[in-house]
Amino acid sequence: MSTGNSLPYVPNEEVIDTLYKMDLLVSSGGYIYIDTRNWDKIIREHQRFYFYPPYYEKDVRIDSFQVWDYIEDGRITFNIVYSFEKKKQIDLFSD
Repeated sequence: MSTGNSLPYVPNEEVIDTLYKMDLLVSSGGYIYIDTRNWDKIIREHQRFYFYPPYYEKDVRIDSFQVWDYIEDGRITFNIVYSFEKKKQIDLFSD
């Protein structure tokens, strides 16, 4: 998972090689997740939550969102929460 603005810091001529190396680390059948965000705005506004659209894998609905905890020294703790719903029963998993 590459969340935030990590990939934009990779020099343009190294992007393809970087993505290839990321792919080598993913288990068979796994996924690479990449997103970019306007961190200046997020930090300025102290945004606390970021929600992803739900997606489905076979008959399971998967929802995920992030909760950001702002630390006084300027650090941010990222909490990623997943819910898995099958037959209207929900299981939660958090990183």
